[in-house]
Amino acid sequence: MPREIYLDVETQRLAHEVPGGWANIRAFGLSVAVTWDEAHGFRTWFEPDAPRLIAELEAFDRIITFNGERFDFSVLSGYGPVGRL
Repeated sequence: MPREIYLDVETQRLAHEVPGGWANIRAFGLSVAVTWDEAHGFRTWFEPDAPRLIAELEAFDRIITFNGERFDFSVLSGYGPVGRL
């Protein structure tokens, strides 16, 4: 069975507050992310944790998000490579 993790990301800024708006999602900044997986339950990640969060997500077979590829991963790309997510 694949290892799965659920992810939700909230940002520091909104589109109208960032130069380039929706074309510059990586500049929105991570405010908080919440993950849930069977082994760890709920975990909260803040901006300083972003590189560790990316590394943690890479360890899972499946990441379940709402609009993750377009939004959540774009936000996280401001903190490190997300190509393997």
